Amino acid sequence: MSLSIRLHISLKQLLDAGYAIVETSKQHGYDSIMLGRLRVSVNGDEAFVDLRSGELSGIELPAELDKKFIQSITCHDLFYIVALRRTGEYCYRETIAVLDKTSIGKEYAYSLKIAGIDLDEIHQLYRDVRGGRIWPVVDYESDMVPPPARHLRQLLIEAWAIIRRGVTQRLRRA
Repeated sequence: MSLSIRLHISLKQLLDAGYAIVETSKQHGYDSIMLGRLRVSVNGDEAFVDLRSGELSGIELPAELDKKFIQSITCHDLFYIVALRRTGEYCYRETIAVLDKTSIGKEYAYSLKIAGIDLDEIHQLYRDVRGGRIWPVVDYESDMVPPPARHLRQLLIEAWAIIRRGVTQRLRRA
């Protein structure tokens, strides 16, 4: 449905490395600067490069941008619910994903947000979640774990019932 990938970069490191600001403008509410042929959006202290694509597998990092300047990569995808997936938090190596349900008009869809530092790991986790080949490490749909006091109380009630039943049976035999 919609896939967006954002490279969070260190603008200070880029400028210190010799990248020169070619032009500045305002786009989509952000300050936009051109560093060579690379358009960088700036929002306060945050600098990022947006890569938009219909497929994550075809994405490559811009040739103008050295990997050492990338602080993190985030990916966000919305897709219709065709096959059921467990909502929750997924993990693959250093990459974390959150899958949640959302509504788009009258339709329900999944919202998948992935954050990591390696594009290959992000791609692998994206494929595993979409393909249903991985379980969440934190499952948003699992039953609540009862508090220890409630669990202990239930054990005591069951133990008392067993003792009472045993005493009653012995009294009947006597």
